[in-house]
Amino acid sequence: NAFKEYIKDVKTGAFPTDDHSYHIKKGKEEEFYEMLKEFE
Repeated sequence: NAFKEYIKDVKTGAFPTDDHSYHIKKGKEEEFYEMLKEFE
Protein backbone atom coordinates (compact mmCIF):
# COMPACT_ATOMS: atom_id res chain seq x y z
CA ASN A 1 0.00 0.00 0.00
CA ALA A 2 1.03 3.64 -0.37
CA PHE A 3 1.80 4.16 3.32
CA LYS A 4 4.25 1.24 3.38
CA GLU A 5 5.95 2.62 0.26
CA TYR A 6 6.25 6.01 1.94
CA ILE A 7 7.83 4.48 5.05
CA LYS A 8 10.26 2.50 2.91
CA ASP A 9 11.22 5.60 0.92
CA VAL A 10 11.86 7.61 4.10
CA LYS A 11 13.92 4.86 5.72
CA THR A 12 16.05 4.32 2.61
CA GLY A 13 16.53 8.04 2.00
CA ALA A 14 14.66 8.04 -1.30
CA PHE A 15 12.26 10.63 0.16
CA PRO A 16 12.45 13.54 0.64
CA THR A 17 14.74 14.73 -2.13
CA ASP A 18 15.75 18.29 -2.95
CA ASP A 19 12.65 18.47 -5.14
CA HIS A 20 10.56 18.05 -1.97
CA SER A 21 12.56 20.49 0.15
CA TYR A 22 12.98 24.21 0.65
CA HIS A 23 16.46 25.53 1.34
CA ILE A 24 17.21 28.81 3.10
CA LYS A 25 19.47 31.10 1.10
CA LYS A 26 22.93 31.64 2.54
CA GLY A 27 22.99 34.61 4.87
CA LYS A 28 19.24 34.44 5.58
CA GLU A 29 19.38 31.92 8.44
CA GLU A 30 19.39 34.50 11.24
CA GLU A 31 16.51 36.41 9.65
CA PHE A 32 14.53 33.15 9.47
CA TYR A 33 15.21 32.28 13.13
CA GLU A 34 14.16 35.76 14.23
CA MET A 35 10.91 35.37 12.30
CA LEU A 36 10.27 32.01 14.02
CA LYS A 37 10.58 33.66 17.44
CA GLU A 38 7.41 35.61 16.65
CA PHE A 39 5.46 32.33 16.74
CA GLU A 40 6.76 31.06 20.09
